[in-house]
Amino acid sequence: MLDPFRERAGVLNGEGAEDGAYVLLDTETHWSRTGGHWWWSRWSSPREVVHARLRRGDGQIDDWIVSGEDLDAQVASWRDGLFRHDGATYRVEWQDDEESERVRAEVFGLD
Repeated sequence: MLDPFRERAGVLNGEGAEDGAYVLLDTETHWSRTGGHWWWSRWSSPREVVHARLRRGDGQIDDWIVSGEDLDAQVASWRDGLFRHDGATYRVEWQDDEESERVRAEVFGLD
């Protein structure tokens, strides 16, 4: 389900999108502590989540975690070429691997 969006960058466009707006998606594995203390903690089964980053045209960066039922809905939107955040819906043009790597480094400053 997440394979097409792993380590993926996109360019946002359409109504309300600022020039130079980018999105970057990274998958992460999360666990929750279900009980115990410190070294004898019990953990949930691992689950994949998406760490989303949005760089607005003015350079401001928002980041958040997408998980659970929201993740299923977002993936369906991403497949349709849409990106939803903060009540707004944008068209997204997903970049190839090489361009995604460039955006990660040059736009978001990540290695």
